[in-house]
Amino acid sequence: MKSLAYEGRLVIIGVISGTTANLNLAQMLVKRQSIIGSVI
Repeated sequence: MKSLAYEGRLVIIGVISGTTANLNLAQMLVKRQSIIGSVI
């Protein structure tokens, strides 16, 4: 998340290594980032 740009989007397609993650939501809000998930 630190390397994701301002207003950046992280796209996750499928989950192989697990379904849990620790996120700093305050950092995401300040940088206006978003996470988009999809399964095929």
